[in-house]
This record gives sequence, structure tokens and C-alpha cells, in this order.
Amino acid sequence: MPQLLQRQQALNHWLNQHFAEQIDLQLISGDASFRRYFRFKHQQTSYIAVDAPPEHENNPLFVELSCALQQSQINTVEVLSHNYQMGFMLLADLGDVHLVDRINQHNYQNYYLQLLPIIHQLQLMPSSELAIACYDETFCQFEMSLFHDWFLHKQYAIELSPKQTEQLTLALNTISQLFLQIPQVNVHRDLHCKNIMLYDEQINLIDFQGMMLGPCTYDLASLLKDCYLLWPQSQVDELAQKYRAEYYPQVSADTWQLWFDIAGLQRHIKCAGIFCRLKLRDNKAGYLQYLPNVLHYIQQVCTRYQQTYPEFKILSECIALTEELAE
Repeated sequence: MPQLLQRQQALNHWLNQHFAEQIDLQLISGDASFRRYFRFKHQQTSYIAVDAPPEHENNPLFVELSCALQQSQINTVEVLSHNYQMGFMLLADLGDVHLVDRINQHNYQNYYLQLLPIIHQLQLMPSSELAIACYDETFCQFEMSLFHDWFLHKQYAIELSPKQTEQLTLALNTISQLFLQIPQVNVHRDLHCKNIMLYDEQINLIDFQGMMLGPCTYDLASLLKDCYLLWPQSQVDELAQKYRAEYYPQVSADTWQLWFDIAGLQRHIKCAGIFCRLKLRDNKAGYLQYLPNVLHYIQQVCTRYQQTYPEFKILSECIALTEELAE
């Protein structure tokens, strides 16, 4: 019997015991991880069951962070029951409406203005009480290595010359140094339109289990430079500056812009690799349709800082190599 079917049957059995009756699971989605989500009803109430294999997913941290977010008055999914050994969770149902389903060119600024204080609330959570890791040089570089390993090498079979490899290493070292100089706070680390749900017209954050201590501009860049959406650069920068003016007025506008751009650049370099890995390793090709957005964001920052950080040029050159192959 296939492993996924075995796990679904085990999940069914766990829920049958919990509710003392037969539960009918309907698969609603998988995501970019190993988790699978199922919906079912019991006595006219809808629930979500999660299959999150413990060898791949940190379920105790998910439960801990869910509680911490709720204690900080941040709307999120409520964990009703869990079995850490088996990797099963029972969640309240937040419905089907994600921000991506509602956001458009007419309302995006309004939604983002509602989200800015939520990012700040998340940053103020007492990190000493959370079992979350902190970005360091090793992890920052590992994330960016996905660009070469999965985007250039495995997706496009591009072999860089020794000189190009040296240039790329220099660029990534510079980005890592700038990234780690940004003041660190709690970061959701994957805050985008598909990880924000609208339930009873309230904003709810989901998929927060990757939370770490990282740059204070990270979630802002993740949200405003969303891999799944593109907005005018001038409006994105204006919203980023609104956040600075409200919560970091002691930081100059120029410094904040650099922090915002560098956090986004590091993220998008990582995402270029992750989207290719999802296709090649996990057979999830749908993410590749958003790769042009990710590459656009990378090139945008390289162009903006071509005088200040000319070493970033190699990133644009690598992207150009892939475009030549695609023609």
C-alpha cells in the first residue's frame, strides 16, 4: 500500500477515536512542504486535519508558535489536538479564502496597511520564550546556495566558469554580510498572499512554522515583494517607508531602503532555487509559473545598486544565461 494512503488511513483512525465516530476526509491541498491538509465535518462544524510527517516537520514548534501568536493577539489557526509521534494535528477551519483570492490593483494598499501593524506585533513577541533559531552566516549562505544548485545547475544545466563562480561567491558574500547587519527580530519568514487567510473579514497568518530571528525588514519584503504578485515599485517602496516611519523612525530612509532591498534579495535568490527544487525533486511544477516574478525582483535590486554594489551584476548575468536557453 502506498505510504501516503497508509498515512491517510492512520490519520482517519486517529480522528475516529477522537470523535468516536467515522470521519470522512477530503483532501484539500498540499503545500510546498510535506504537509497535507484534509477537511471534514462533525456535528455541523468543519475542521482541518493535518498530516505532517514528524521526520520532515517540526510539529511541536508549530503548536508552540500557534499559541504564542494567539497570546500576542495575532489571528492564526488554532490547534485543537495533536499527536506528535504520528505527525497528526486537528485544526479549526479558517475557510478557503486566502489574500491572493481577494487582493487586486484597487485594494492592495489597503490590505497591506492592515498587515503592517501585524508584522510589528509579531516582531514584539518575546523571542526568548520561543524555540526558534537565529539567522547566521551558514544558514544565510545555505539558502542562497539553492540559486546555483537548483536554479542554474539542475534546472538549466548551466556550468559557471571559474571566474563566474568567483564573482557569484563574492556577490553572495556581500549580500550575506549586509543581510546579517540588519537588526534581528522575530520573522514569519514566508509571509505572502497564500499564507494569509481572510476569515470573517479578519486577517489570519498561517504556515508560520519556519519562524526565525532575522532581519527586521524580512517579512516586509516578503509581503510587499510577494513572489506571487507584482505591484509598482514606487508604491512598494512607499509602503515600506510607511512602516519605517511608524515603527523605526530612528532609521534613515536610505538605510531602511537598503535593508528592505537586501532582505528581499536574499529571499528571492533562495526562492529561485526552491521553486526549481519543488518541480525537480517534489514534482510540484506549478511554482515555476512564478519564477519570472522572482527573477524580476532580483534584477530590480541589482539595477538599483549597480553603482554601490557592482558585484551584484553577476546575478543578472546568470539570469540572462537562463533566458538564452529558454529562447
